[in-house]
Amino acid sequence: MKFQDQIFKLGINRTVFIISMLAWGFFLWACGQEEKVGIRQVTLTDEVSQLSDEPGSYEWWNFFAFDSSGDLGISMIFLSANLWDVDYRNATYAYRDNPEGVTKPVPGDYYLLQLNVAQGGRKVFSTMRNPPGTTAEFFPDEPRGRIGQSTFSGSLDNGFKVFQVHIDSPDLNNLLRLEVEVEFRESAPGFTVDGSGLYGRIPGGSRHQWEWPLGYPETNGTIKITDRAGAVHLDQSFTGGGYTDHMWGEGLCGDMLDSWYFGRLDLGDQGALIYVWLTPKSDTVKPYGYVFRIPIGQLAEALEIEDFIGTEPDRGIYGLEYFSRITMNLEGGGRVESRFGNPAGEDWPFQVAGPAVISARLPGDIEVVEQPGLGEYLWQPGIDSEEYRFMFSVLPGLPWYP
Repeated sequence: MKFQDQIFKLGINRTVFIISMLAWGFFLWACGQEEKVGIRQVTLTDEVSQLSDEPGSYEWWNFFAFDSSGDLGISMIFLSANLWDVDYRNATYAYRDNPEGVTKPVPGDYYLLQLNVAQGGRKVFSTMRNPPGTTAEFFPDEPRGRIGQSTFSGSLDNGFKVFQVHIDSPDLNNLLRLEVEVEFRESAPGFTVDGSGLYGRIPGGSRHQWEWPLGYPETNGTIKITDRAGAVHLDQSFTGGGYTDHMWGEGLCGDMLDSWYFGRLDLGDQGALIYVWLTPKSDTVKPYGYVFRIPIGQLAEALEIEDFIGTEPDRGIYGLEYFSRITMNLEGGGRVESRFGNPAGEDWPFQVAGPAVISARLPGDIEVVEQPGLGEYLWQPGIDSEEYRFMFSVLPGLPWYP
């Protein structure tokens, strides 16, 4: 007698039996499936200041605009609490070691406006220190901020998010002045990883967040660089693309993270790709990451990186070791490869960043070969290296021409 006939002879209803077997089969199938990463659309409410008063906490709004020719790039980062500030980190460590005997540092006292302009593959303007007497303000109930005379603000225009960025700032030595007016307009919704966020797998990671206020921004604006004598070094209008992100955390980022590889590829009317590969500080969590596919007019999709391969080891000028070629094999059979490491970008004891050459193949979607993009490797312990501490200590002694 067949097994099912024995079951029915016992008086078990045939329909109940079939439904039960189907449910059990579905359960076994579901147990073998990986949970797909959820993506949440962000709103302007997410872009208000999230800064904590816990020592070591950090926050920034990052705005990057480039013209359609690719010849001009403008990086504008408003840090309401600067995680690169050595004095801030020293004060944080001292307070952690002796909370009863050391004054508690206030994260919001360590703000910075970091600016870089590149044209034709070389930097033409840069600053990473505030002019004397600079003040700042950021708001927990409005998506806007100010450092010195430079501001950003977010609003809605016919249901689409728009950020206006105004820059009026001297360079590192007060020899040049940068004036920028640029609009970042949403062409794909802003997003972040749902639930506990991008760092949710890492112990303590839910206290940190990385989100992209505009999934794919279109930019238009003007830029002008003049010197102390009034000579104009750059004066032009531009339209093109861009990049935005908003990152914050309670406590030092290095408390939970060792390093990341990050990159972005602009695909024009096909949108963009962003990749992030994270190595947690904790040995109990394996490195992991995602490629975010951002189509124009649609919410991003997260594709898990199933295999990360680093080759062609290299060193920055300060000895930072990194892989200049990385290959990421994705769920669903996709593949992204990035080659980067260019001194025209950033080269620090903790970071190498700049132009990259990126290839991507996503079955049924896109296939591009060796297109210009951006790449970065950032190693958190390098922020506390002796090399960087020395470099930071030199900043106050650099000439400032009144």
